[in-house]
Amino acid sequence: MAKAIKKSSRQYLVHALAVCWASPNSVIGHAMGWYGASSRAQFPDGITEYYDNPILNRLRISAITFGNTINHATGVDPETPWPRYDCACDVTSLRAHECAHVRQYRWWGPFFIPAYLIAEAWARTFGNGINAFENAADDACTEARKEDV
Repeated sequence: MAKAIKKSSRQYLVHALAVCWASPNSVIGHAMGWYGASSRAQFPDGITEYYDNPILNRLRISAITFGNTINHATGVDPETPWPRYDCACDVTSLRAHECAHVRQYRWWGPFFIPAYLIAEAWARTFGNGINAFENAADDACTEARKEDV
């Protein structure tokens, strides 16, 4: 379990600014969720999850993050074990992986989607085919699990 840490007013301000910085991308996630999902849940750190979204089934993906939103495909449990993209033995949950992407959006803000697409093109053209943002999300989940132990 994650340790409860009391936040200072400065930390709350930084968090609020990060949520706002990611919010232009959140519009895409909310539109996708409102259009297709059957239910949603709000979480205290400003993340909205949409469940049972058939749009994602048509796209053949389990989940996708836009800004402060996570959309899950129909029939996908957010706590589903999720293997790393680099096929290392570590496994996390789909929710933890997608929450790592939320943190990336909060860092990159409106530049995340172009940066992600450039990283994807780079990985497919010159790299090992694994997007650097996916590796970073996997690494963040692995580090978080080590801290919880």
